[in-house]
Amino acid sequence: MIALPPRVRPSSSLLLVTVTIASAVAVGLPRAARAEGGGARVELAGGSSLVMSNAVQSLAAPDADTMYRALLSVSGAVGVGPWVGGVALDGAFGWFDGRVDGFVGAFTGLELLLDRALLRGVVEGGMHAVSEPGSDGAHISDAGTVELPYLGLRIAVERSLIKSGHTFALGASVFARGDLTQRRVSARVTPRCDFGDFDCDGPWTPATFDVGGLTIGGGVSLTFGSGP
Repeated sequence: MIALPPRVRPSSSLLLVTVTIASAVAVGLPRAARAEGGGARVELAGGSSLVMSNAVQSLAAPDADTMYRALLSVSGAVGVGPWVGGVALDGAFGWFDGRVDGFVGAFTGLELLLDRALLRGVVEGGMHAVSEPGSDGAHISDAGTVELPYLGLRIAVERSLIKSGHTFALGASVFARGDLTQRRVSARVTPRCDFGDFDCDGPWTPATFDVGGLTIGGGVSLTFGSGP
């Protein structure tokens, strides 16, 4: 059985982080402007990242290692002058635990164009879905998916590769996302079967997890755009 208590505990430290990063965008990029015309443009992007997350913490082992995960993302954006905004869909997965995290959200921010290099700072917000908290390389959890709101900041640098009416750019970015709430989940876990052992039936043990935390990462992307 999976018990999701109705109360949700706000994390004051995460709220402080998200307020700080939102303020950084507002203060740090007030004069950002594109060097070219102010017409509308459309962008589509795909990328991959390496992320570190402490979004699942076992109450029995609070000092558990931070989890490293691969993340794939797609996004679409529109922009006018220095402003850019859009939506993004990200999926993160572990190499050994099989657990999946998903991020669905929107972003808005500013761009600074210098020659062929583009500096972008955006604030992100949306929902973070954590599947089967408690699953890892050695255990399987029967917990369901927990959904939490998040807020974050992304800083990206892109370099234009082709420009003839359309743009094709290679970029690198770093980001931080903090879940705005935390939820306690009661579930059962059992050891994973050894490779090739299809008859194992380990005991199911009750366990409790706090779901919600900080995810940080960095990666690369390819962007196709049209417009000024």
